[in-house]
Amino acid sequence: MIEIWKDIPRFEGLYQVSNIGNIRSVERIVPFGSQYRTIKSSNLRFFKKSKGYLSVKIYKDNRQYTMYVHRLVAMAFCDGYFDKADVNHKDGNKSDNVSSNLEWCTRFENQIHSVKVLHNKLGNRKICKKWNSKPIVQLSIGGEKIRDWSSSFEVQRVLGFKESGIRKCLYGDKQKGRRSYQSHGYKWVYAKDYYQ
Repeated sequence: MIEIWKDIPRFEGLYQVSNIGNIRSVERIVPFGSQYRTIKSSNLRFFKKSKGYLSVKIYKDNRQYTMYVHRLVAMAFCDGYFDKADVNHKDGNKSDNVSSNLEWCTRFENQIHSVKVLHNKLGNRKICKKWNSKPIVQLSIGGEKIRDWSSSFEVQRVLGFKESGIRKCLYGDKQKGRRSYQSHGYKWVYAKDYYQ
C-alpha cells in the first residue's frame, strides 16, 4: 500500500496523518530568540490509552492535545463524518489504524458490530436492554397510528431521532418525576399497550 499523507484538520501546517496510521510533524521554520530555526519533520511516537486505543500528543499555540490515532486517520481519509460519531475498527483490532479498516458509525452501531461481527459478549445491562428492545408504535400528536417499529433503536437508525427522547415517552423522565408524552413531534407507545 502506498502511504499517502494529509494535513490533520485544525492542525494544518503542523501535523500530518497517513492512510496507514502514521503521524508526523511538518518541517517548519519558527522564531528562536532573535533568529529563526528549522524544525525537521519527524514521526511521532504512540502510546496506548487504558482501553487499548493508540494515542498521540500534538501541540498548537503552546497547548498540548492528546488525540486518538484512529480518529485522526478517519477525519482525514474516511467519508461519512457526523457530529458525535464513533470510529469503528472493522476487524476489531484497536491498533490497526489503516484507513480501509476504519468507518464512521453511531455508538450503537459500534456496539452492535462488536457483538454480531466480533462475537464479543454484551458487557452491561444497558446494552442488553438496547439489544432486547420492545416493539413500539409511532403516533401523530392527534393519536393516529403512523408506523410500527421493532424498537426505539430502529427509529434512531432509520430516522435519526435520538433514542433517549423516545425512551422518555415510553419510560417517563425519572429526573423530573413525570412522563414526556411526545418526542420529535410524535407520540410513542409500546405496541403491547397500543394493541390491548
